[in-house]
Amino acid sequence: MKRFPLGISGDWLSPADCHFPSTVMQDWLLHTGSLTERLQEQCRDFKVTVLGQGAEPISKDEATALYGEHDTEQQTQVREVILHGDGIPWVFARSLLPAAFVDNCMSEFNALGSRPLGQILFNDARFERQPFDILFCPKGGVLQRQLSDIQAFNPELELWGRRSVFSFQEYRLMVIEVFLPEAPAYQLANCKKAGALNTSVLGEIARYEGSVK
Repeated sequence: MKRFPLGISGDWLSPADCHFPSTVMQDWLLHTGSLTERLQEQCRDFKVTVLGQGAEPISKDEATALYGEHDTEQQTQVREVILHGDGIPWVFARSLLPAAFVDNCMSEFNALGSRPLGQILFNDARFERQPFDILFCPKGGVLQRQLSDIQAFNPELELWGRRSVFSFQEYRLMVIEVFLPEAPAYQLANCKKAGALNTSVLGEIARYEGSVK
């Protein structure tokens, strides 16, 4: 069983070309603030499980986004983690950082351990986030099968994810986040469809939907 790196396979789309399953999911996917902080608001116990971190090959598409079409052979530091809320796996995250950037600008990356990378990215104004690309993973996809071996969930479920590039001086780094089946975005959407809504959930949905109108 391959645990690291898992990578991401699928077609990336601009938000304008996506048919989001709900306004709740759309808001989670296009939220520009810290995902870590937003998830922490939804649970009492937030945890990061590191699947792996180190210098690894990346896809041609990822290399082009980081280095341009004519400079794709640079070494890249890859970090893959699972973000848990109250013991439940919520997000698979894959981060790609140029090795030169780590050496010159972020020496603390190698000692990050189980701390979320978002604590660095969203507490330093020099990081500038670029627009999102959106990923839809159909039922039974490669990523679902790989993740189900690690986190034991049904691979016959659709998944949604996103990626964005952060610029820092002359460097670019990428963060990819895939929402797993029990993530809050799916739970709120499913509750709405089922009509099983309590006051707190109704408030959450109203807040999310109001933010995207």
